[in-house]
Amino acid sequence: MQKLQFSTQINAPKEKIWNILWDDKTFRDWANNIDPGMSLSGKLEKGAKVRFVGGDPKYGVTSLVENLVPNELVTFRHLADAAEGDKPEREHEWTGGQETYSLSEQNGITTLTIVLDTPPEQVENFKERLPKVLARIKELSESKIAPSGSGIAIGIAMGAALGAAFDNIAMGIAIGVALGAAFEATRAAKK
Repeated sequence: MQKLQFSTQINAPKEKIWNILWDDKTFRDWANNIDPGMSLSGKLEKGAKVRFVGGDPKYGVTSLVENLVPNELVTFRHLADAAEGDKPEREHEWTGGQETYSLSEQNGITTLTIVLDTPPEQVENFKERLPKVLARIKELSESKIAPSGSGIAIGIAMGAALGAAFDNIAMGIAIGVALGAAFEATRAAKK
């Protein structure tokens, strides 16, 4: 395997980038640049096994979370290349390789570095795709648009403040939920 390293600087706190990396919805978004339909299943905790599942054709790589420092570092050790579900292994393309994501923040700028052991037949593929992955993670991380679902939380907070002003918190929260739901519906309709 050949070790490849890619990095980018992102104008966002490392905690936000960590969430972009490992939240299911945003993981699927940026990982789509590696393999359309890519997902990650399992618990992101040290010693746990997770599974990177490809889109079409379905395949997966089962990996051990070898090292984990939340908001700073995660290292995966690829244990097995498997076909769909738990069918027998396919070629051992990724087995034994390591993949590390690290974040270091200085003065509000975070450097994201991805280091991965890459099978020889995949090197050119990843040299082309990983810069696109980093660009998408940067775009998502630097976005000022509130994440989906935040309209309800914002509405509740505004409603609670409104309710407090009129000595009726419950009514204020109800109004806030309605405003937040309307905001989310409007956002969804624009997509």
